[in-house]
Amino acid sequence: MTNYSEEGKTGVVELSGFGGLNMLDFIDVDIPENIWPAKIRIYDIKKNGHVAAKFHYIDIDGTDSQAVNDLLERNTELPLTEIDCEIDIMKLLAEAGKLDVIFPNTARLTRNHTMSVRG
Repeated sequence: MTNYSEEGKTGVVELSGFGGLNMLDFIDVDIPENIWPAKIRIYDIKKNGHVAAKFHYIDIDGTDSQAVNDLLERNTELPLTEIDCEIDIMKLLAEAGKLDVIFPNTARLTRNHTMSVRG
């Protein structure tokens, strides 16, 4: 977690790969096609076991590399569109089977190395 704030109890978690799973499959909301997903802000737990969240995306065709490059070259700030959604966390964990959490400093240090557990 980075950017931790004691006042708001806020943190940032980066997901970079999920064993072939697509995080968007576990979000209950109509997402426009080909947008560039940016972030998800989780802020509450619902009674149905889902979490309430805000899904943020950049309103550009994320599959068009030239459009993305042009946007990045023209702007220093990325404009986000926000929509309410729910995420089925239990289904996500059940599908994942296991979830590795690698802490930021270790992740940076081991980009070119594998990690193995001593037996």
